[in-house]
Amino acid sequence: MTSNFEVTSPKLALSEETANRGNEHKHFEERLEKALTDDNMHQALERFAPSWLTSRSNVFGQRQQEQLFTKLIRQRMLIAIFTICAGEKGLIL
Repeated sequence: MTSNFEVTSPKLALSEETANRGNEHKHFEERLEKALTDDNMHQALERFAPSWLTSRSNVFGQRQQEQLFTKLIRQRMLIAIFTICAGEKGLIL
């Protein structure tokens, strides 16, 4: 059985990547427009976008929950500290 794949050394692959950095300096909108004109890329983006949106929404939602929980804990700690200090000074809350 023969294979059509060539084995490329990591050093050669790295030098080719370094030499072919065509998209680095283009604006995102230009790269997106070019990608959308390619039918294969367009279809790939259509498949990728929904899963990316779901995963990002989950991450952002989880982060927001963590921030709200942290804020709640801080508020409760401040109330507890204030209550203790007020009790030590004989203040009635």
